Amino acid sequence: MTRRQYLGLTAIGATAAAAGFFGFLLDDVSAQAPKKNAAPTAAPSHGQRNTRFGVISDSEMRRNSAKLGAAFKQDIPYLWRKYREQVCDPSTGLDNETIEKELSVLAEKLQDQPREVAKARLFAFICENITIDASPHDWFVAFGCWDRLKRPLNQVVGRWNYELSIAKMKTLEIENMFHKSGVAFLGKDYDHSTPDWETILALGFPDIRERARNFRKEREKSGKLDKQAAAYFDGIEITYTAILDTLDRFHAQTLKRARENNNNPRLLATGVCLQQLRHGPPTNTYEALQFIYLYFMFSEHIDWFQVRTLGNLGVLLYPYFQADLASGRFTEAQIREYFAYFMMQYASINNYWGHPFYLVA
Repeated sequence: MTRRQYLGLTAIGATAAAAGFFGFLLDDVSAQAPKKNAAPTAAPSHGQRNTRFGVISDSEMRRNSAKLGAAFKQDIPYLWRKYREQVCDPSTGLDNETIEKELSVLAEKLQDQPREVAKARLFAFICENITIDASPHDWFVAFGCWDRLKRPLNQVVGRWNYELSIAKMKTLEIENMFHKSGVAFLGKDYDHSTPDWETILALGFPDIRERARNFRKEREKSGKLDKQAAAYFDGIEITYTAILDTLDRFHAQTLKRARENNNNPRLLATGVCLQQLRHGPPTNTYEALQFIYLYFMFSEHIDWFQVRTLGNLGVLLYPYFQADLASGRFTEAQIREYFAYFMMQYASINNYWGHPFYLVA
């Protein structure tokens, strides 16, 4: 397969990836997707059709659909539900309303702690208590805090933001006047991030924590570990320890679901993937995709911190793709399937701003 074929540019625009990219069943996805108000689009030329994901050629659709098969088609209903309603096992944690109330109480108890530490402990509480699950209809695990508009930290972060405005914002009176008049909406924005995907994929979750530990030691040796720096490193330690503990939870739940489904091969493979990510960096395409998805969910849905881009997926994932095919670990059809389910996560989440990533041939 050529690099151009690998990139699989079958649709126009970022959200096009949710369907045409890497072989999605565009007819089925388009038919079952929730309807949105959309601007009129130009009529497609002969041999093409408009979908909610862009203009796709008929030949590309037939070719991609044939490569995915019936399993993906059968799993589409679950994948759409995953970010529209609760699909997680209620026995694995607390409901989101209870978590939100407990977080408010915990935040009060932590008010004298450095904000870096307080935020990390709130993050850890969510990780310990959210419901989780794994499904034979998906290659990616499920988080109970699925609704990005009702994230558990909404109230606490909103209160902190208000307190900061009252204490520090010299333009607050002007902002309020603009808001009331409808002229403009002004506000602080602390939650955009662009992860260094190449570096963190190479490290994996355990070694991100280990790297922070080493940086802390260097600071201590040089006499530069002041209170603010110590709080920063404490926050990282608490956060990544919570992530690793949550991966243990996911692993146990995935194996439980596998046993309940006659040792379902997909769930068993997901368990192996999670075990690798718990102890090291991703080693193949599927593990890399799971890592990216997990990092996104931990950051966006738990830490209330936007992962504003998925990066250059073409460049990031091509080495894994090449190695998997060369070693015979996965076939092209298997990798297409992993990508299809990965992209479906973001089609289903449906962030109102879209979600940027890009491809470079």
